[in-house]
Amino acid sequence: LLHFGPTFLGLFAMSILSSGFFLAQWEEYHTGTLPTAYGAVGVTETQYFLMAQTLGAAILGPQVVSSVLSMPLQLPLLGLADLRTHFMKCWLVFIGFFMSLCVLKNLAHAFKK
Repeated sequence: LLHFGPTFLGLFAMSILSSGFFLAQWEEYHTGTLPTAYGAVGVTETQYFLMAQTLGAAILGPQVVSSVLSMPLQLPLLGLADLRTHFMKCWLVFIGFFMSLCVLKNLAHAFKK
């Protein structure tokens, strides 16, 4: 959907997605519970977002999506980059936060024993 192609960024995007899933399973293995939500954001809300994003890309078509994602955008904290790169940075922060929660919960569970 983001048209990263065979690049390091594309590989990194897929790796971080798999890592988040792995850490959730690791947490379930050690704590006995598989969290499906942290607050208001959960598996269902993430799935709805991905479905809406895919539907929007299908309606707009690949040329429009590619041109929109390659537009340069200046953001206060993220600097100047194309929209695709800003989206990836935000996604990494989002997944990194939840991966950190998994690690912390596993460490807390391990030290309880």
